[in-house]
Amino acid sequence: MLFAPLAVLALCTACGNDPESAAEVDAAGSSDGQMAEIMSSSFPTTPLIDPNGVPESVLAGIQGLSDNAIAAVVAGRPFATPSELHAAIGEM
Repeated sequence: MLFAPLAVLALCTACGNDPESAAEVDAAGSSDGQMAEIMSSSFPTTPLIDPNGVPESVLAGIQGLSDNAIAAVVAGRPFATPSELHAAIGEM
């Protein structure tokens, strides 16, 4: 699974808008077309939330988060790490 870390590295490097860094990524195996697509794409972003303090109503507004997952988040608070949050949601 070496591809996924390289893809993340390529994306992070390309997002820095540093031509030298982008050239390094190209040399690592990305085609010119792929790099152009990465650098010109606009990715939708959403604000990050703190699962330890956000109200239940905000959790309910997250697309794809079931009522059971929301209850697991609320019941499992506070979470010290993202792994703890994922484990609580996975136990539903």
